[in-house]
Amino acid sequence: MTYTLDQLAAETGVSPSRIRKWIYRGIVPHAIKPPEGGRPHYTIDHVKRIREILDILDRNMTLADLYDYFHPLEDDELDALEELEDAWL
Repeated sequence: MTYTLDQLAAETGVSPSRIRKWIYRGIVPHAIKPPEGGRPHYTIDHVKRIREILDILDRNMTLADLYDYFHPLEDDELDALEELEDAWL
């Protein structure tokens, strides 16, 4: 099943403007654009992601926390952060 933005909003209970904001911030993936043209659409994976976000927000996490949750650092990035921490201590 595919969804328009309005259908995705209705399915998840989240306003279209908030979904757009989450897409802009990289927390929700962009809509899928068909290669042959046509309207972009959303899938059940988008619904699941939004529901997961709502669950996390219920635990009082911030949008920055959400971004970190969905975009974990790679090992080399963690090593670089540890080196910076060591330099500051």
